[in-house]
Formats: sequence, C-alpha cells, structure tokens
Amino acid sequence: MATQAASSHGTALSVLVEGVYTRIAEVLDINGPSMNVPTESIYADDPGSYPGIVSNGVESHELSFDINYTGVSTQALLVSALQAQTVLEFKLEFPGASVGAYQFSGLVTSFEPTAPVDGVLTASVAIVATSSLAIV
Repeated sequence: MATQAASSHGTALSVLVEGVYTRIAEVLDINGPSMNVPTESIYADDPGSYPGIVSNGVESHELSFDINYTGVSTQALLVSALQAQTVLEFKLEFPGASVGAYQFSGLVTSFEPTAPVDGVLTASVAIVATSSLAIV
C-alpha cells in the first residue's frame, strides 16, 4: 500500500510584523509545538473499581527550530523579543491543504548561536506558546 506521508519541504514559520505574517528567514528543522492533555485519576470508594480519568484541558508547549543565522530583520526581531520578553504572534504553515497551519502567541525563551570552526553560523531558537494553538 502506498504511503500518504506529506513532505515537510515548504513548511514555513512566520512572525506577525506590522499586521502581516512574515516568514522567518533561513529556518531549518522545526520541532513542535508539542501539545498534550494532562489528566487526573479519580478513585471511587468502591474497592476493586477502576479509576476514572478526567482531562485538565489541552496544554501547548515549546516550539524549537534551528536557523542559518544571518541577522536579517525577522531573526533580529526574535532576539529583540527575547531581550524585551515580548510575546509575538506566530504562524506555522505545513505544505498541503490537509494538514493546515497553527497560529499562536509565544515568548522567545532561548536564542543560542553556534559558530563551528568548519561550518555555517547557525542558531537554535525556542519559543513557548502563551496561547492555545489555533488550527487554521
């Protein structure tokens, strides 16, 4: 049977700049944002009964990615937002209509440049979602 897997080529991560989502330059691998549903067990007084499980809502967590660090305006905005602790609006668009896109607010929590002797100047970036993920 043939796979229906979608290529990740064409995935775009954008940040809202003056009312327009602008693609963050030179984004490489993207991880996340992760989502999970925390639960609690509820036990009845009846011996031998199985615990019930209740949901505590959906939590959104970290999105991390690497960039070829060139210092262009969208990358500089990430550094400025980290230093000022400013929440930004992000959009993660996946290729193909069936997958869609996520929109969310997030706080840049880490920006770590790497300058290998034999290699390219890169940076690792982490953003923690401060809102729920809207699937658009």
